Amino acid sequence: MMRGTRMAMALVLGASVLVSLPALGFRVGPSSFHLEQSPGTEQTYVLTVTDDTDHAEEIQLYLGDWLRAPDGEHDWDIPLDGLRFTLDRAFSQGDTVRVQYAVLLPAGQDLQVSGGFVAGDPRLTGTTAGPTTLGRSGAAGGEGVQSGPSISVSRTVDAASSAGEATVSLNVTALVPFTGIKLYERFSQHAEVRCLDDAGGTFDAVNRSCADWLALSDTHLTLLPGEARDVTLRIATPVGISGMYWAVVYVESAPIAEDQSGTQILSIYRTAVKVYVTAPGTAELAGTVDRVDVTATDPLGLTIGFGCTGNVQLTVSGAIDVVDQTGTTVRTIPVAEFYVLPGAHQDVQVVDSSPSPLAPGVYQAVARLDFGGDNPVGGVRAFRVK
Repeated sequence: MMRGTRMAMALVLGASVLVSLPALGFRVGPSSFHLEQSPGTEQTYVLTVTDDTDHAEEIQLYLGDWLRAPDGEHDWDIPLDGLRFTLDRAFSQGDTVRVQYAVLLPAGQDLQVSGGFVAGDPRLTGTTAGPTTLGRSGAAGGEGVQSGPSISVSRTVDAASSAGEATVSLNVTALVPFTGIKLYERFSQHAEVRCLDDAGGTFDAVNRSCADWLALSDTHLTLLPGEARDVTLRIATPVGISGMYWAVVYVESAPIAEDQSGTQILSIYRTAVKVYVTAPGTAELAGTVDRVDVTATDPLGLTIGFGCTGNVQLTVSGAIDVVDQTGTTVRTIPVAEFYVLPGAHQDVQVVDSSPSPLAPGVYQAVARLDFGGDNPVGGVRAFRVK
């Protein structure tokens, strides 16, 4: 069983500060689903929610998408059936920038799209102006919507190609100075998207989402103290799928106002139950090491860049051999187990815990990583200790 985590929002002089604190609220089990389900079938599974408090809890359940960030942390900020661009640069008044993506339209259907933005400093929010219907003959709707007095974000759309892929541009104009902006797009159903131009920022989307396959028997529960309730999770897999797909079920309590040292806190208990669905017999295990960097020599620190090029999540572990100029392995540093989703990349930080530093000289760091495929993969980096 997995306990909820209290997400507390502190209201201080009109500003919102989000913090996360562990606390008892409710329990959810199982903590994740690792399922094998054949294409074109429907199955049901059970999620149990238990109220651990001394008062009645109002619980909301809803579906979402998520990714694992390159540093290994979970990224819950991905919009359901959508995408995100992140631009960390500073904008001066009058600056403009354009990002661009391509979206594959569902066969025989138009796609509805909505969007918005959040700037970091100062915190500014708004909606994206422009067409809200993407179709093979062009785009329609919503052209007159205004996005806000501080930042203007507009959407322009090219007609879909013969393959049914529409090109969408998001155009940002800074009406005031600010630093950092996230642009979000959300579609009326899951669609495959790819980045055409991230303008020097980053692009994130979940092309292997299974959220649209999931349905919950309940989206709202009222639980008495100590009460447990089962919620049915129905999964209907489409024909033709292969490999792994994933989504998340969020379980969240109603906000509770608390006073902490004179500050009004709005506490929300929330748990994320990850759902992985794999089509049996279709797994392709493949990965690659694209870089080995030495970040420090005393103690020895390294970064290994690893990408999952297969169609299922990989469980990866291994070691780094430090080899001197005579070809002798003078040190072996274990690489702790980590997980990489299909199509994702992870930068793994490794630090040598040996009590003594390496002697001056020239060495090679030879990384060897194994994920259960036919052959381990690796990479090499030469470095000097002065």
